[in-house]
Amino acid sequence: MNKKRLYILLTIIVVALLPSAVFASVVITSSHSISVSQKAPIIYMAPGSNYKTAYNDGLIYAPVSTGTPANISSGATIYVNTTAGSGYVYLLNVLYINSTASGTLYINGTLPSGVTIYVTTSPANVTGSASSTTLTVNASPYTPGTAITLTGSTTLYVSFELTGTASGSSALALNYYS
Repeated sequence: MNKKRLYILLTIIVVALLPSAVFASVVITSSHSISVSQKAPIIYMAPGSNYKTAYNDGLIYAPVSTGTPANISSGATIYVNTTAGSGYVYLLNVLYINSTASGTLYINGTLPSGVTIYVTTSPANVTGSASSTTLTVNASPYTPGTAITLTGSTTLYVSFELTGTASGSSALALNYYS
């Protein structure tokens, strides 16, 4: 082998080994396994106290997981229905938002036309008489994007008010910050 080829070969070997050179006085390596397992969510949406009645009447549907705790998985579609031509349909306390940690919750997104959402710290109810043409929810409508402060173990009650002409679809996202 001639000298020129030998120099080229040695140069290639040295350049190839350069990135693996360690310039430190002490090098210690250690490896560790990483394991991932499922954990109950610290904030989740679940069926509320009136969910079953509203579901049986065909007014709401949300796919509930069989996990512990049972909850409505992220990305699931929640269907709320109205009665065409009716004045209003009130779906009170049909969903819960449960939290086991302190932090701030935002419910971001938009609502379909004719739908109002209420998020309360105690069960919502309506006031008015049987002969009244309108009822009033004992809470202020929730404006998506408004901060909700969570203090430790918190249950929020989610209610919907739908007009008889409510229509469309939209998306809401629970955004939690600790």
